[in-house]
Amino acid sequence: MSLSIGRFAQLAKVSPRALRHYESLGLIAASGRNENGYRYYSRELLKRVERIRNLQSLGFTLEEVQNILRISDGNLVPVFQRKLAEVENELRTLEDRRRHLRELLSVANRMSSNEPIPTEERKWLMDAIQAEILRGLKTRCGAITEEHRKYLERDLGNYQSPERGEIVEAIKRCVNFANSRGLRLGPGRGPAPASLTLYGLGFGSVDPTRYDLIPERLETSAWDIHIDVEYERGLEFVEFCQKVNSTLSEGQIQAFRMPLIDITVNVHKKLGFEIDYDAIPDDSDEVLRPFKAGRIDKIFCFDTSPDTLLARVFRDPPEFLGPDRIGEYLRSQKIYSFRDVMNIMAVWRPSSLPGMPERIERYRQAKLAPFRYPFLTQVLQDSLKPNFGLVIYHEDIMRILKTYTQWSYAQCNQLRIAIYRKNTSGDELIEKLRQTVSPEIANLIEKESHQAFCFPHVVAFSRLSKQTALLMSRHRKIYLEAIDEFESKHGLRWDDIGVRWEGVSLLQL
Repeated sequence: MSLSIGRFAQLAKVSPRALRHYESLGLIAASGRNENGYRYYSRELLKRVERIRNLQSLGFTLEEVQNILRISDGNLVPVFQRKLAEVENELRTLEDRRRHLRELLSVANRMSSNEPIPTEERKWLMDAIQAEILRGLKTRCGAITEEHRKYLERDLGNYQSPERGEIVEAIKRCVNFANSRGLRLGPGRGPAPASLTLYGLGFGSVDPTRYDLIPERLETSAWDIHIDVEYERGLEFVEFCQKVNSTLSEGQIQAFRMPLIDITVNVHKKLGFEIDYDAIPDDSDEVLRPFKAGRIDKIFCFDTSPDTLLARVFRDPPEFLGPDRIGEYLRSQKIYSFRDVMNIMAVWRPSSLPGMPERIERYRQAKLAPFRYPFLTQVLQDSLKPNFGLVIYHEDIMRILKTYTQWSYAQCNQLRIAIYRKNTSGDELIEKLRQTVSPEIANLIEKESHQAFCFPHVVAFSRLSKQTALLMSRHRKIYLEAIDEFESKHGLRWDDIGVRWEGVSLLQL
């Protein structure tokens, strides 16, 4: 007896669509079609469809079902043995996953109630975070290199204490919050861009392995992680970070609202597309052109407005603010590369540091005639070649210390910080240094530690310098219009940035 497709589907307990799919795969065949072209099926096919459904319920794919139906019942034993092995393997995987989730849930419950986390549970948390970091790096970098793995091994050493583990988890929460709200974050700043761990978790835009950064650079007595967020919608992110900070036993995540992020977004809206700045080489002509010409008005970190909030707090010398004098300085020399631009950003800082004019001139002269510290090893001199032979960055000092003292990078950083901040607690370390290295090395370290700059910070903020230089080269009129619109609307300067300094907080509210 033949049945219509609707009646057959009802008896077989499948949909007509499933029957057509079975037929397209050759699992069943309609008995024929009636005068109207509708399929009809033999009642005998009901047992075959039931068998197909049973095999599917055991986890077999339709392709596997095809193969099973082609062979006799006597040959099904190895087929079902293989499927049983697959199911048992899946069960073991699920059991491992359930155990792991229970472990992480235990840690999360302790963290939410501010309970101490035992060593074993802390290891579970860090293992889970490390797996998440590797997934994030693969997404951001395309592939995880051996260099990434070696760097990450060093970097994770900074997070072994319970307090540092809390900060990693806190940063992850803050980044996830920003992503869930669609908030744009800045490149990160301070020493934090040196951490591949933070980069893997979505913090900042700098892959530290590209710039030979030192992960231990982040190792300080109190961790202050600074990141910028778009201005108009960024207050909720600032407040969320402050809420997270209240749960930390060490360190702070300082979020600041940054006008330049909004201005860049508004430029993209006017253009109708978003510029992929990373796809444009740093040393391309349109990036370097403004710096070579000394026309750096409205280029971040070079054109510093005299009435920015930051300039008022630090009481920067007016002669170092605005584009005129630094434009003249740029025109007085050959600009070789974007790294050259980054170095100038580091030596030309609006501040009241003693000896700043001499330092600025020394860099210009080093580009005219080769400069070297004859008492340094050849390896160290080679490491200073991107700086035209000069010690400019904290990282340069740490490498010199590491070479001549054999101290850990963390110890080298501790001494550098003590000298930089003029801490009396560092007197013992300085005396130890003088007893360990030659007078030339000790004098170099003590002198340069006061004026050296943070290379991860320069790398991060140079991303904004590059963006604004490109906008001035490509879309000057639209970019300047977006600046005017923002300043008129909010009463802030385009280059205002947030900072906490001696109790003063800017652009957090």
